[in-house]
Amino acid sequence: MEIVVTDDLERLIEELGREPNSEIFFRDQLKIDDLELIRERAYLKEKGGKKIIIAGKKYNLYFQNGLLKLLEEPPPGVDFTLLTLGKHHLIDTIRSRLPLRYRFFHRKKITSKKWNSRDILELMGKKDLEKEEVKEFIYSLYRPSLEEEKLKALGDALQMVELNIDRKGIIGWLYLKLEEGRG
Repeated sequence: MEIVVTDDLERLIEELGREPNSEIFFRDQLKIDDLELIRERAYLKEKGGKKIIIAGKKYNLYFQNGLLKLLEEPPPGVDFTLLTLGKHHLIDTIRSRLPLRYRFFHRKKITSKKWNSRDILELMGKKDLEKEEVKEFIYSLYRPSLEEEKLKALGDALQMVELNIDRKGIIGWLYLKLEEGRG
């Protein structure tokens, strides 16, 4: 069981739907009525187990509360995967019970040479800047040709992310470090 945060629900559904014995429930907004169908399908036994993929752009609060009971006492042999566009679309009690994984398809590759203030403002303007998103952004800046002090700055920035230092502050600091001496 897991939660997967993605930037492309349809593409991830297509990828995960190829797995044997998987069933997909995808709605723009998942409501309590959808939970009854999911529960029915979960309790139908299949040889070799079953994977139920639940995906929604929005998760209704009543749906989530009902889903929580199903996740706490799942039918034997059933593995649930929840797909979402952001971890904050799910209530804390669900997030605390399932491991969180990220799967991004539309990565914006930015090199230190092309990294400009518009890119920084775009990233810093995001309401919920995820830890993994910032780490991926930092990794995308790596180039073997970077000077040693700039490589060290990338490493320091990754450590700051792990220490849960303000993510927007890290990006601003990193920008200043990468711009040093560029005249």
